[in-house]
Amino acid sequence: MLIKGKKLFLLRLIGMFFLFISFSIQFLTILFSVENILSGLVLIILVLPWLIFYLTKKVEIGFLSDHNVEIFLILIIYTFIPIILTILEVIYISEPNLFLTETISLIALLTAWNFSISIYWRKRIIFTISGTISIFLNIISIVNQWNIYIILFISLCSFLVMISLVLILLSEYILKKKNLLVYL
Repeated sequence: MLIKGKKLFLLRLIGMFFLFISFSIQFLTILFSVENILSGLVLIILVLPWLIFYLTKKVEIGFLSDHNVEIFLILIIYTFIPIILTILEVIYISEPNLFLTETISLIALLTAWNFSISIYWRKRIIFTISGTISIFLNIISIVNQWNIYIILFISLCSFLVMISLVLILLSEYILKKKNLLVYL
């Protein structure tokens, strides 16, 4: 069976895989680099619901796929509450600005991963913006970091995200030029 453009579609999947690998490496790097247990717990509490939400969207679980917008809004509110508590220093985290930058970068990276191979125009824009935000926040995190190992791992993640963005966007551009991909 011959499918036109299958190599380009495969590049899109490889880009999506690189995004998830980048998320995993970055999440574990940040989790193991926090200085106290509370910071690690806050990181897990902030990022894990997003991961579960996006994974359930991928497998299209009935109840959750019927209420995507509502759950998304609840997650945004849920995420901002600990962020505000951290900013107000109700929750003590050493280097709160760096921690929040890294956490928001992880959520943006998950969002980019979720929308990475969508064929809907609006979701493509969300993919591009969230991937770019993740790279930008990683650069800010690298500049404010002192540990060389964390700098290396976050740099690797940023490089993987850039490769993923280029792979996905370039393959989609070529597919569109060949009329093999149409955005809805």
